[in-house]
Amino acid sequence: MYECQAIAVIFVGIGIVIALPMAEKQRIYKALIMNDYPGAPYADWIKNGEKTIETRFRTFKYRGDIVICCGKTNSVGKNAGKALCIVELWKIRPMRKGDEEAAGVKFNPELNCFLLKNWRHFSRDFEFSPQRISGAWQSLFDISIPSDVEIVSKPNIKAFPEKEQ
Repeated sequence: MYECQAIAVIFVGIGIVIALPMAEKQRIYKALIMNDYPGAPYADWIKNGEKTIETRFRTFKYRGDIVICCGKTNSVGKNAGKALCIVELWKIRPMRKGDEEAAGVKFNPELNCFLLKNWRHFSRDFEFSPQRISGAWQSLFDISIPSDVEIVSKPNIKAFPEKEQ
């Protein structure tokens, strides 16, 4: 059995041909940064399914897969500066009193709840370098999953029990 690599062939002048390996298809996802604070490791709680609702003051239109990243500067512990998992952001709505446990924060009517489902972990957590967007880190940015990192389904982690509409 032979292993084939895709190559790009470049013709450079008379009779000179250069063959270069082509880059693998990049796996680019939207990502969101949160921090692991002492006593409130939010990114770790999401990775492990203990926090199934993320809360933010800002909102956006995007729905779909997002990579959960743990901030490097303000976080404590082993997750700081790493991408931890993929979840599906399927709904954003105002916070309700009954969301406190799943969100890991006290009720605040000014907060928006980002409802998460469909957990996937990585074969290894990896460091990331976000591209800063204007303003605070409340929004999404693009992240590329390294080619040696596998994505592993976690069907045992259950989403917040809310009906999809």
